Amino acid sequence: MPETDRPGLRARAGFTAIELMVVVSVIIMLVAMTVPSIFPAIRKGRVHDAANAILKVASQARQLARSRTMPTPASAALFYGVAVVVPTTGAAYAVLIYDQSLPNGSAAGAVGRLADGSTTNYLSKQTFNANVMPFTNIMVNGGGGSKTIYGLQPRGTMVGWYYQYRTGFVLRNDQPPVSGNQILAQLGSIGTLPVPANPATGAPAVAAYTPTTFGVCSLDQQYVVAMAIYSIGLANAQDLF
Repeated sequence: MPETDRPGLRARAGFTAIELMVVVSVIIMLVAMTVPSIFPAIRKGRVHDAANAILKVASQARQLARSRTMPTPASAALFYGVAVVVPTTGAAYAVLIYDQSLPNGSAAGAVGRLADGSTTNYLSKQTFNANVMPFTNIMVNGGGGSKTIYGLQPRGTMVGWYYQYRTGFVLRNDQPPVSGNQILAQLGSIGTLPVPANPATGAPAVAAYTPTTFGVCSLDQQYVVAMAIYSIGLANAQDLF
């Protein structure tokens, strides 16, 4: 006699209602445990993507500068650099520029140029997620307790820097160059503390580049990456939280 025909035994097919409810309940519990950790990771990843975008454009600009000699005449030379732009509307972005105009000011000035000086599209552009913004200031809110607040870069502005030919050093551009030689002599760092004052004169050994704080963060400032571009041209990004 077949086993299925024995008394008290019957064939089963599929799940019972109780088994199905148990499986669905387990799936719901797993999803509930996983989702809260997924969304913060996504938001943190967006901030990292923005920081990496700046580092990528900076690396491209520095490599272009290091692989070329100083154009002549020096007084009319154009330089490879980076501009972090916050437009009046839309997401912020980092662009590779080729110019000599002061890169700290109106976002309208962040244009790319060809080697012959004619205006063209950006040489390279990396757009941030809409929920990520660069910051250029740090404040401490007193009130009932101290809280660090990161001053977001205002809309309609840009922050940028250029690289010196051959060496790849950063060129300080907090004032327009009077001559090609002057701009080469004004080296500084972005996102680092000012150079200590000279004891004899009280003045910094090298005038501080602005901004002295720089980085990217989520709009709610729950995720912050501080950045530094040193005078020798190397860049670094560090999670604050």
